[in-house]
Amino acid sequence: MAKKSLRGAINAHCKGCVYDSNAPGTWLAQVSLCPVTECPLYEVRPTTESIPDSVYEYYGEEIPQKSIVRSKKALEGRFSEESRPKEARQGDTA
Repeated sequence: MAKKSLRGAINAHCKGCVYDSNAPGTWLAQVSLCPVTECPLYEVRPTTESIPDSVYEYYGEEIPQKSIVRSKKALEGRFSEESRPKEARQGDTA
């Protein structure tokens, strides 16, 4: 029997506790919106920022505003020098 990782155990616990296959959203989206802040695993639960608006609406949660600054930084990061593989940067002179 393979040894289970701590992360795997936490993910399995949260999925088993919160996930409803009849509700909208993936298990990860549903766990991200978990309202049980008293849970000892709340701070280390798996989360995602990729949650469709329909899932927020279903759970009666406020849809977060998309940050223009965050989006701009994400786009800049995709094409920045640091985002390129080190090998590709070393050979460049421009």
